[in-house]
Amino acid sequence: MNRSKRLLVNKIELLYASVILAFVPAPYLHRILPSIATVESLVKLAALVYVLINLVTSKGRILKSKILLLIVMFWGYLLFPTILLSGDLPEYLRITWTALTLPLFMGCAVYKKQIHMINACCVVFGAYIIINTIATVLFPEGLYETVAMSGISRAEASYFLGHKNNVLSYMMPGILCLCYKNYYKNNKLNFLTWLYIIGVCGCCVIGESISSMIAIAIVIISVLIAQNERFSKYINVKTALLINFLFFVLVVVLRVQDIFSYFLVSLTGKGLDMNGRTFIWDKGLFAILQHPIMGYGIESISNILAKYLLNNESFHNVVVDLLYQGGIIGTFLFVMLLVVTNRTIDRCENVKIKNLCNAVFFASSINWMTQPVTKQRMLLIYIPILLSVYICESTVENSEIIEKEDKA
Repeated sequence: MNRSKRLLVNKIELLYASVILAFVPAPYLHRILPSIATVESLVKLAALVYVLINLVTSKGRILKSKILLLIVMFWGYLLFPTILLSGDLPEYLRITWTALTLPLFMGCAVYKKQIHMINACCVVFGAYIIINTIATVLFPEGLYETVAMSGISRAEASYFLGHKNNVLSYMMPGILCLCYKNYYKNNKLNFLTWLYIIGVCGCCVIGESISSMIAIAIVIISVLIAQNERFSKYINVKTALLINFLFFVLVVVLRVQDIFSYFLVSLTGKGLDMNGRTFIWDKGLFAILQHPIMGYGIESISNILAKYLLNNESFHNVVVDLLYQGGIIGTFLFVMLLVVTNRTIDRCENVKIKNLCNAVFFASSINWMTQPVTKQRMLLIYIPILLSVYICESTVENSEIIEKEDKA
């Protein structure tokens, strides 16, 4: 590859990286540099134009993607309860603008230049790993008190700097892309990738986040026994769905956590109220019973706070959040998205990549049980889903091409 082509490749990857970064921003930057919001809007508008052009010229391939179709159907459906139940239509349009454009952009980019999109994700989420690792080591208690002195709220700071739950939100996609590149090129992990993984482990331990430590442990086990075909039978999308369903039934609805009181109180330091989440879940379950089929659609944070006296923008559980916003219909569409994801990963013949995608998806799903995952944060679910699907589809396509060449 000559110098001009190498520079062109770098420019493409940096372009993709800038779009991803615009969709997964660090909100505290808006306080420091107010013009960032304008730049983000321009980048998102450019991404939408890119999507529209590629949808027209993709010869129908993008439109046939079941994953993208289900994402569009999910957000399209939420329009109906939002209108019928007097939800917040401007809020719906604002969120849908983000929740649809990024997945479609990633689909178009992967269709055109798959490896460059993966490289761009490595740049963005690799940077998150580096910055969070440094911030966590320098400020073990987090940067909340530090940023408070500059007038930045805790909620804004928690998106980026030294927050223990960032392991599940922003670091897992970085590990997925970095490990995939290693497996694709050399069939093993290089030293630098192991340093990234060690950095994420450090963030988990220093932050004393039990869920994050469990998540990263699952990923490490998957890369250590990468060739074990039995691993993906137990750690996969189906198991993630089952565990989240059981958590919803047993803990959110039936409240059987008394059985685990020793583990919760003595080992993790959490109370039986799951740090106040049981009160939030009670409010959510009561609201769901009023409109169980259709849901409420998208409401503004202020509406939710006023109606349910909550100090939160969501109900901190994926099932409760989905049932509240989309009812049984919207939840079914979301589950179908995960079913298609599971089938795509299962088709991957490269055991290492298959185990990696399953492990990262499963680890990311641990966040769903007790953290907000709807509205803008839904992107943090879509990113590992989309990356896993694109990685596995690319692996399947490459295997089919090699097989045809061998037969010829």
